[in-house]
Amino acid sequence: MASFALKLNKFALFRYAKAKTAVLFSRKYLLLTNTGITVSLGCTGDVMQQKYEVICDRQNQWNPFRTKKIFISGLFIGPTCHYWYLLLDRIFPGRKVAVVMKKILIDQIVFSPVNISMFLVIMGYLEGMNGKQILQDMKEKGLTLLKAEWIVWPPAQMINFFFLPTRFRVLYDNTVSLGFDVYYSYVMYRMGKEEKSEDEESEPNVCDTKETTENDKDIIEDLTKNTCNFTDWKSSNFYSENTKLDTIRHELYACSLFSHKLAKALQSRDR
Repeated sequence: MASFALKLNKFALFRYAKAKTAVLFSRKYLLLTNTGITVSLGCTGDVMQQKYEVICDRQNQWNPFRTKKIFISGLFIGPTCHYWYLLLDRIFPGRKVAVVMKKILIDQIVFSPVNISMFLVIMGYLEGMNGKQILQDMKEKGLTLLKAEWIVWPPAQMINFFFLPTRFRVLYDNTVSLGFDVYYSYVMYRMGKEEKSEDEESEPNVCDTKETTENDKDIIEDLTKNTCNFTDWKSSNFYSENTKLDTIRHELYACSLFSHKLAKALQSRDR
């Protein structure tokens, strides 16, 4: 009897879920449902990427403001995907092979660049970039994302256009793109930083070059240690506790003093 009641409850739960699903994916609520799916799965992808970065010690903790920006971008991308699939199915109705191939081709040539550009423009604006910076960001990251889309989406969209009704297209799209959302987040927030860090690592240190003699190294190390200490700053006019301006002056004065002493030391050595 208990087993029968459990089966009955499961069946009732299934019927309830089916009824709610029918409402959510009805024509009346489909736009809201598709937007909610896009936002929630986009944020999930960003959280997954950030957790990975925390594990790899690339950042200290989850950044909610970064996920908030992904959330805002989803509010624009979700409705765009919703109306795009409606338009595509209206222009090319049916599921014949030729029709599906046309849909895939147009989707990748027309909509993928638009979708990527929209994402980068929105994210650039939320990051506080100006028009020139956003354009540069699109040139650097847009092509990378487009190449990845052209690898992943043609076979995925073949299943989408062949087997699924229009109302489930955005759901399928976002489920498949959950892993792609992780990659979007990586390209947006990590790709430029990693390239920059690699460039910085490749810059030669003055003490590591072949032209630098052992005597030069001794001079540089000595000046670095003895150019100025804390007590010197305490007695100078450049020092004042707990002010950002004086900290900047501290750094500028130290660099100027170091360069001056280094030049004098090298000139005396050449003589």
